[in-house]
Amino acid sequence: MKIKMLVTSLTLLLPLFAQAEVQLVEAGAVGQCKKLDHQVCTSTKTDADEVCLERHKESAAEVGADAIVVIQKEETRQRRPSLTGTKTVIKTDITADYFDCGLPEAPVESVSQKVANQVVIRDLYTIEDRLNVLETLKAKGLVSDEEYNQKRQDILSDL
Repeated sequence: MKIKMLVTSLTLLLPLFAQAEVQLVEAGAVGQCKKLDHQVCTSTKTDADEVCLERHKESAAEVGADAIVVIQKEETRQRRPSLTGTKTVIKTDITADYFDCGLPEAPVESVSQKVANQVVIRDLYTIEDRLNVLETLKAKGLVSDEEYNQKRQDILSDL
């Protein structure tokens, strides 16, 4: 009975894990990405950073973004009356832009396929990512042609 419940819950949760996760990236990493939206999250909770990051991830997923860049974090302190005197309330505003960078989405697959292909997919993504970073460095002039060719061969030899 427990196994059947476990299989049922895994079957229901698998599509959630198959979706591409929204990633928090640096501002310089979205040069070739398409900007989709700009949002501000406001929170007065003590863990405002975590709350706003989660809200931004949910909002970004709704608009189809796969990357978030935090633009600004602003804290304002206000004194408010309370029964014991006054209290200080900290309001945190976190501004973020949402981007579509074309990060690969994981296809829906069975649990056994996912486990079997996990290492191969991770390795290919890493190599592709390394090649993209190398090309970006060359385009910015930070790497010479000679260094570019040598590093490219090193990365391709990892295949």
